[in-house]
Amino acid sequence: THTAATATLNVDNGSFWRVNDIVHVPRTGENMRVTAISSNALTVTRSYGSNAAAALNDDEGVWNLGPAQREGDTSRSLISTLEVEQSNRTQIIRTPFGTTNTQSATDLYDGNDFDYQAKKAAIEHAVRIERFLLFGQSNQTTVSSQPLRTLSGVLQFIQTNRLDVNGVLTEAEFDAFCEVAFRYGGADQKLLITSGRVVRAINNFAKEKLETVPGDETYGVNITRYRSPFGTVLLAYHRQFVGETYSGMGLLLDMDRIVLRPLRGGKSAGALAVRVTNIQANDEDSRKDEYLTELTLEFQNEKAHAMLTGVQG
Repeated sequence: THTAATATLNVDNGSFWRVNDIVHVPRTGENMRVTAISSNALTVTRSYGSNAAAALNDDEGVWNLGPAQREGDTSRSLISTLEVEQSNRTQIIRTPFGTTNTQSATDLYDGNDFDYQAKKAAIEHAVRIERFLLFGQSNQTTVSSQPLRTLSGVLQFIQTNRLDVNGVLTEAEFDAFCEVAFRYGGADQKLLITSGRVVRAINNFAKEKLETVPGDETYGVNITRYRSPFGTVLLAYHRQFVGETYSGMGLLLDMDRIVLRPLRGGKSAGALAVRVTNIQANDEDSRKDEYLTELTLEFQNEKAHAMLTGVQG
């Protein structure tokens, strides 16, 4: 415990501080001036201003207001930040399709069967990519002497801003969720991809705040806007959020800080997906193609995103 006369403050991280910084204690209003630093111990001049020195609690929260320097002083010592390296693995996703040569040559009521199979496989391939971008978990093993990798999806990255409603979602709870989510990242609008249950809950308490623009489409889906006190939420119903767990979930994402990273080289050649043709065996009486993707997810500034769970009713 620090008394009103204590001149040495033990802080969690002394590297955040420099000589001449002003320490502010929100609870008491007292300001102090840092005169020396030794590891995590700050030597301070107490009551550096109009508010008197007062005893401090254990683990008291303090603010660094910044420097106050004398006239003619030299420049301050430098503090350089070190970025923490983040990583993710690339994952190969393949969706083959094909028909026998006889089937391809047959006239069908709805057109050529090979073209029909190609359209279905393209949709299936896109769905698989999106599932891994949401629910993937990073791992690497060796199978038949070759590496097998899976990528981390959005759910694995969001760890800080999580709100478990565990009941009916209210407007006050949703605004509190938005307050946390919009604190970081700087974006004035973010995308909430969520289940039908969460969409209904928001619609019930916020009809006058919802704005639907006819024909408006963002990120490839129809968007409804919810204007919270802290930023605009682009509300998108997502059909993958079903079942006991995911039907009560929503992901509020800063899309400016999410980047898809396809593999630059190889067959994928930097594309989100490529169609590789004629992969059937040389003596096979059929035609076989596939859609091929190798990509990963770059997820920047984890605190700029948020997760809503446990919405019921």
